[in-house]
Amino acid sequence: MNNDLDQQSTLELQMLWQHMQQLQQHVSTLQQHHQELQRLQHHLQEMSTITSGTSLYFPMGSGIFFSGVLQDSKHLLMNVGAGICVEKSVPDALETLGKQLVDVESLLTQFETQLEQGSERLQELQKE
Repeated sequence: MNNDLDQQSTLELQMLWQHMQQLQQHVSTLQQHHQELQRLQHHLQEMSTITSGTSLYFPMGSGIFFSGVLQDSKHLLMNVGAGICVEKSVPDALETLGKQLVDVESLLTQFETQLEQGSERLQELQKE
């Protein structure tokens, strides 16, 4: 009977440890997404102060830029999912980003709470 309890505790420890590792991966991914949304929000705010007709270098990624002229600093295309883009005003896009940030922060809080609870449970199991 004692052996069964040991096996059950060991199994619970392993499952809890795996679950916590998955949660930590989710937290890490969400933190990166949160940072990306904050950067995007900052860049949009900066871009909205630039007047139309201004020559700029637009980043393509990996340190590659191309030269262009900003034709409209008040509107943009925003991906709303499933590869569909819609035109939005900068304030509307900033509002959407703000809502996304709130959603990500809420998920982060939930996952971090679960991690704390899991850590407490791990400590209890290790004491047994």
